[in-house]
Amino acid sequence: MPMLLDQLIVDASLNLDFKMESVDMPSTTENLEMKVKVRGLGDQRVSMNTEALVRKTGAFAILEKISDNMGTAFGPFVEPLLPIISSHMAFGHSKAIMKLSLKTFKSMLVAVGEPQNV
Repeated sequence: MPMLLDQLIVDASLNLDFKMESVDMPSTTENLEMKVKVRGLGDQRVSMNTEALVRKTGAFAILEKISDNMGTAFGPFVEPLLPIISSHMAFGHSKAIMKLSLKTFKSMLVAVGEPQNV
């Protein structure tokens, strides 16, 4: 689990590089871009690192499954994951990541037990 946990922490901490810029400005990213009309702002260019989003979502899905299946045995791994999970419980760019982090947090509370989770 420690070797797996290191890679999951790296993937869960990836930056999505979400940007919204005016289409009149030169592009500052190599990510996939879409042009959209935003009311009051006109034409905008929206971009995000989709590869990082896929890896990040996968890491949170694996963490949710592992934490749920391990039960109280997941207790030693709660401390390094707590800052990552808590920072993504209100994640604005992906509803899936937000839901997975909330489910993982629930399993983390079960893993640490009654005296510490209050």
